[in-house]
Amino acid sequence: MFALNKPNPIIACVEDDADIQMLLSVYISNAMGVYPVFLKDSTEAFDFLGITESKAAENADLIIMDYQIPGINGINAIKKIRESGSYTDTPIIMITASDDQKILEQAFEAGANDFIAKPIRKTELIARIKSQLRLGFEMDLRKEREKKLLELSGKLEEANKKLKEIAFLDGLTGIPNRRHFDIAFRSMGKQTIRNQTNLSIIMIDIDHFKLYNDTYGHLQGDECLKKVGMILKSNLLRPTDFVARYGGEEFIAALPETDLHGAEEVAKRIQAAFETERIPHDKGIGGIVTVSMGIASTDGSDGKVFIVEYADEALYTAKLSGRNTYRFWRLDN
Repeated sequence: MFALNKPNPIIACVEDDADIQMLLSVYISNAMGVYPVFLKDSTEAFDFLGITESKAAENADLIIMDYQIPGINGINAIKKIRESGSYTDTPIIMITASDDQKILEQAFEAGANDFIAKPIRKTELIARIKSQLRLGFEMDLRKEREKKLLELSGKLEEANKKLKEIAFLDGLTGIPNRRHFDIAFRSMGKQTIRNQTNLSIIMIDIDHFKLYNDTYGHLQGDECLKKVGMILKSNLLRPTDFVARYGGEEFIAALPETDLHGAEEVAKRIQAAFETERIPHDKGIGGIVTVSMGIASTDGSDGKVFIVEYADEALYTAKLSGRNTYRFWRLDN
């Protein structure tokens, strides 16, 4: 049984395909012990969520939205849900069979927190749902604590400002979250293309983190994630460099005006920092926590910035190469 701060999270699935409904129901109920609520189109979804005149009996803790649904498409449905004001921070995962980069960008711009590609794989689905629920509940708890403190002090204006900041921070590590990264990276990409300057990405993954959680427990795993976030943040070279938690045990760093050589120097600093910190990991490489990294870079000359995907490919190569290392993405990969 899946246990979070809320015993029985409400998962609303906006999906009209009966086969996918059955798949989602079986995967989620078997893995988490809860049954999702299925809504076949945007009208049913808006009614259930209380966005229209009808009022929902309960608020959803997580929304799974198919890109292709009757009525308005999934992206426009997400926009309307976010604009309602009642679901500003509710995690939304989009399901899509398309690998079109523009669709994924539009989904994140509309307010999606994550996406799942078809065909749906159980392990990926459950991992992403659990991750988003955990992050959502962490944010809810943190906001509640902030609210009580600020009610005592009477600083309501300051409270609103802090809550907006929280929406762009990872609730566990305190560094920027994926939504914040996506917004910042789009801005960096436009500037790179406009000015023809270098931009590098380092995709970072904690080696054997599942074994770490299995060995030490999830509470200690959370502490490990916090330490990793601080190590990465403290080893960037310049104020303009940007690191975020990308999801689960993955982190990502954006290095504007930095070529592959400069990005490699940052990767070496990060490796050295983990060697120095020596966070214990009995099942890890050399008995400590290590990371694998994928590096990609662009000079903006081709008018395209797809280096996040390229860095992810390089990270995969680093893992295949034995982990605790970094690899570059190159055109001839």
